[in-house]
Amino acid sequence: MCIVIMKKRDAKVSKKQLKESFDNNPDGAGYLFAKDGNLTIKKGFFVFNDFYDNYSRDMAKFNNPIAIIHFRIATHGLTNRTNCHPHMVDGDLGFAHNGIINFVDDHKKKS
Repeated sequence: MCIVIMKKRDAKVSKKQLKESFDNNPDGAGYLFAKDGNLTIKKGFFVFNDFYDNYSRDMAKFNNPIAIIHFRIATHGLTNRTNCHPHMVDGDLGFAHNGIINFVDDHKKKS
């Protein structure tokens, strides 16, 4: 099952926790946060140091905002950047989940 972390504003998630989550769910990582009144998603990380460098830089640069962090373990779809979470629903809503959405048809390529 995927790992989703809801990080509160000003909270810290340790590098050790992030690395353990990444190592246990190796099919891609990503995160979402608010920047300048807009949601920003960074995803498609398959190397921990790439993920951590980007994540820690963004948390420092944008004053440690609320963030959703996702570590994927593939159950459906290809292991690629597109299928990494979080996903945007529209310009104001993003999401990540850690299970299978049963009422959606299986797709060979899409998560």
